[in-house]
Amino acid sequence: MKRLAPLSLTLALLTSIPLSASSAQEPLPFVKGSQTAIVSAHAGSPFVLALWSLDCLYCRHDLAMLGRLKAEHPQLQVVLVATDTSARRAEIAPRLDALALGMEESWIFADAFAERLNHEIDPQWFGELPRTYFYGRDGGRISVSGSLDEAAIEDWIKETYGEAHEEEQDASGNSGKNH
Repeated sequence: MKRLAPLSLTLALLTSIPLSASSAQEPLPFVKGSQTAIVSAHAGSPFVLALWSLDCLYCRHDLAMLGRLKAEHPQLQVVLVATDTSARRAEIAPRLDALALGMEESWIFADAFAERLNHEIDPQWFGELPRTYFYGRDGGRISVSGSLDEAAIEDWIKETYGEAHEEEQDASGNSGKNH
């Protein structure tokens, strides 16, 4: 019994240590109804919905870019949906962590019939990757198939979050108010 006490204490200490802030969150299962839940959860807030796969080279490039942009614009909300099967779930978090997206909302397809989920996301989408949607505050969205253009995304961020106005204020040294 005395030998179990040190083991119990060690286990208690190890389980009380918080995980590193860079530890990626496990992806949620993306099933029928998940798309509606995501859009509802972000209602009134602009966000980017990025569809990707572990095996998609262009996706990796786009995710790295989104990670950089998120670091530069912390208010940018990014939702990631991996179109891989749940069998690859364990590979998702480390990949996102490596691309500076580990703390973003993440999902993984959890339906054997992927075409059903594709159609729910967008009836005009047939599974090509990468696929990205830019949602405005009003719920309207712009879809992009293929690699993203960083300058266009920067423009969308500035327009959507009003950063161009803030930058003009900072450059002039005042807040735009008459003194």
